[in-house]
Amino acid sequence: MAYNARDLREIVCDYLFDGRFVRISPAKYSQSPLTYGRTPSRFSGPPTPTDPTLATFGALYLAATVKTATCETLIHTKSRQRVAQISTALLTSRVLFVYKRTTQSLKLLDLRQDYPVIAGVTPDVIHQKEHDLAQALSAFVRNHLPELDGIIYPSWYTGEDCLALYESGVDKIDHDYTIALTQHEGLYQALDRYRVRLIEPAG
Repeated sequence: MAYNARDLREIVCDYLFDGRFVRISPAKYSQSPLTYGRTPSRFSGPPTPTDPTLATFGALYLAATVKTATCETLIHTKSRQRVAQISTALLTSRVLFVYKRTTQSLKLLDLRQDYPVIAGVTPDVIHQKEHDLAQALSAFVRNHLPELDGIIYPSWYTGEDCLALYESGVDKIDHDYTIALTQHEGLYQALDRYRVRLIEPAG
């Protein structure tokens, strides 16, 4: 899909990061709250020509609430089954990063509400299971709107705000604290709301 930088600039917002945002991560990365890899994801760059498991660039993903972070990172298959299951071992192997309020605003491409329609962006960049359309949009943004810090978009699961930040955006936020995911009550509220059953590992 072809994009026009002038059209996309119509849906750029200056977003003041208010410290609500969180991120769920494997515990082995608990000392790296502001780093991210280059595994292909929705708003990463497309896979490299020589290695399909490596994106041309990565993004740091944050969610507005623990509920949304849980859905985005742990409850992927809920839409396909009445009762989802999650191993307690998976939950105990995750930490929750919480980020500070900052006085610096982020310059973001805004894909919330009807803004994609205004700029000629297909809703499939958010709703499509495959990530090729979203990656193409993100690559265009990086190449033609280098002043942007990332993308703000609604969670497919909850409708709440999510951020995909590029390097410049990550430089504008600060980590506040880290806790074990299982210590946050928001996790259990999400599991209960979406009827997710905890299962113990065999043996």
